[in-house]
Amino acid sequence: RFGSHYVYYHCTKRRVPRCPEPSVAATVLEMQFAGFLATTTLPDELHEWALGQLKSKALARQEKLSEQVRSVEHAIADCNRRSETLIDMRARALIGDEEFKRKHEEAYRERTRLEEALAGQRRSATTWFEPARTVISFCNRAASWFAEGTDEEKRLIMRAVGSNLTLKQKIVSVQARKIYRHVPRRASFPELRAFVENIRKFAANGDTEEPLAAIRKLEVLRSERLNQEKSHRRNSKSRSEEVPRVVRKAA
Repeated sequence: RFGSHYVYYHCTKRRVPRCPEPSVAATVLEMQFAGFLATTTLPDELHEWALGQLKSKALARQEKLSEQVRSVEHAIADCNRRSETLIDMRARALIGDEEFKRKHEEAYRERTRLEEALAGQRRSATTWFEPARTVISFCNRAASWFAEGTDEEKRLIMRAVGSNLTLKQKIVSVQARKIYRHVPRRASFPELRAFVENIRKFAANGDTEEPLAAIRKLEVLRSERLNQEKSHRRNSKSRSEEVPRVVRKAA
């Protein structure tokens, strides 16, 4: 149609030079993507509950970690006292060089092991919460953001949520990433608790890095677009308010 703009996608034929799949309209693909995202969307009421549950888990694990840290710190202090005692005993010739060296090295190795364990515990306490919260919130927003997003934003959303996209007979098939495969659609507390715990484990193990990179890039692009739109509306309003004043002055 004159003046209309249509977008179609087709196979690049890089892997299958004679791919028989026909081109498909972008609007058709987007409708299918929207349907897929609907299956991975966390409803508003469940979203708030999941965030609260995640925070409770974080607080509980922080309390448990604090106890573990205190225990390790006491063990490190004990190693330091043992080293100081050995030095004192050697200075007073109460033990020989070989015994001093052996026991001192044992205390050093034990202190090093404990310090590494302590550093690991502290890292694990602070690295999983924010990624997990980002993923859970994105489960709630992905579908609505897709509906109003630009083409680049929509691509990032699908990259964050799906993988192994295939197209056959104009029907797109998307495999949800592991972190989105068990999003609860109803208020089943066992399912909700399992979902939150799975997200926490994925975040703690670093399995959310790829989708998180897409989500963070998406958030930047979306924020820039919304700011530009807000600035444009403000400028348009200012120009519309100036027109009557100019007209009255000319009259």
